Amino acid sequence: MLGPVDPQVGEHPAASILKVIAKKPIAEIDDETLILADVAEKAIAQLRETVKELLTRSQSADQSRSWPGSSRRGPGRTTIRSRSRKPGGSG
Repeated sequence: MLGPVDPQVGEHPAASILKVIAKKPIAEIDDETLILADVAEKAIAQLRETVKELLTRSQSADQSRSWPGSSRRGPGRTTIRSRSRKPGGSG
């Protein structure tokens, strides 16, 4: 089983860094935050690919162990969701 995944950039959740970029005018965002946002986008993309690969491997292993006619899920039934934490709290 895989729980929520939340990539971090430094001490901040990657999704929160991207939220700043989406909400503020570019002229009001300092260079460091723009750089962190670039790294955050890459971290989220890398994490999604890694989770997808892990789930694909796991699903393949599960299918190879299942008996014909079992109720196991077939290919294409996996959903990947990214979940971010709110600063100062959980979930």
